[in-house]
Amino acid sequence: MSVSPTGPARELREGAVVTGARCLVLYSGLGGVEELARAVGEGLRGGGLAVDLVRADRAAPGPFPVGAYVLVCLGSPVLGGWRGQAAHDVLELVGRCRPLEGKRGACFVRRRLWGTRSALLQMMAALERQGVWVEDFEAVASPEQARRFGQRLQALATPRRAGAEAAGL
Repeated sequence: MSVSPTGPARELREGAVVTGARCLVLYSGLGGVEELARAVGEGLRGGGLAVDLVRADRAAPGPFPVGAYVLVCLGSPVLGGWRGQAAHDVLELVGRCRPLEGKRGACFVRRRLWGTRSALLQMMAALERQGVWVEDFEAVASPEQARRFGQRLQALATPRRAGAEAAGL
């Protein structure tokens, strides 16, 4: 389900405990990525996180508000030939997201034999140009792998505690 970035999170599992942290999964409308984006969202929700899924080609024009989110995750197919490219719709939407500076980020692509690395690097660069700390990425081939990636991302949506990482906590 695609929802407005300013509206309430939807599609919570029955009995899920929401911690208050909100995550945004922006994904391309190309290349069959929607199924993978839903699986990433499911993995995040398993940790009690609120998740909004937004298909890039259906987002409203103009600035796209993302201030309420602690984690922004991008999803794209790998397009092109030998040197893969990320989908233009998701890259264009990242350019309209405000404010992104200082947010935590992640990227995933639908794995392909060639070009996967190039597409991931292109997506990470787009986020980093906006000031996002890209902390994880994955090339996934199935919804199950995407769900496990979402579970791994749960740690990124947990608020950082001052000195906790240095102390190994």
